Amino acid sequence: WKPSAPARLWAVGTQQVFVWDGAAWTSVHQVGVQLLGIWGATESDVWVVGQGGTLIHWDGAGWSTRTSGVSVILRSVSGRASDDVWAVGDVGTVLHWNGTDWKPESIGFDGTLYAVRALTTGEVWIAGESGAVFRRTAGAWTRLNTGTALSLYGLWIAGSDVWAVADNQLILRGP
Repeated sequence: WKPSAPARLWAVGTQQVFVWDGAAWTSVHQVGVQLLGIWGATESDVWVVGQGGTLIHWDGAGWSTRTSGVSVILRSVSGRASDDVWAVGDVGTVLHWNGTDWKPESIGFDGTLYAVRALTTGEVWIAGESGAVFRRTAGAWTRLNTGTALSLYGLWIAGSDVWAVADNQLILRGP
C-alpha cells in the first residue's frame, strides 16, 4: 500500500509489516501469524489482516490488535475512509469497520474471498474462489457472472474498468 502524499511504501510479508523510506525496507512490526493484506486511509491509520482473524491497526503512535470475531484467514483489506474499511477471507468472511467496530456482513457465499477493493464512490468489489465476483452498491451485494470457475486472486480498478486476475494467466475485465 502506498499513501497518496508521502514517499513511503507499506508491505506485509510472512509475519512482519515493512516500510520503505525511499532507500531501504525496515520491519516496523512483528507478530506470530502470517500477514496477508495491508491498507491505510492515512500514514497514521493503517490496517493489517492475516491468519486466525488477525486485525492489527497502526494509529500513528503504535500498533494494536483489534477483535475480528472470526478465526479464519483474512486475506485482503481495503477502504475508502477511516470509518469505512472492508476485510475479506476464508469461508465467505466479509467484515466492515464503521469507525468503531468490525461487523460481519453476509454475501451468501461460503468460499474463499481473496481480494477486496473499496472505491470512493461507495462501491465495494470482492473477488474469490470459483470465479466469484461481488459488487456492493447502494448497500446491496450482487454476484456478477464472470464466465470462469477459476479462483480470482486480485482486483484492480481504474475508472469504470474492473480487472481480476486468476490462475492460468487469465485476466478478466468488466463490468
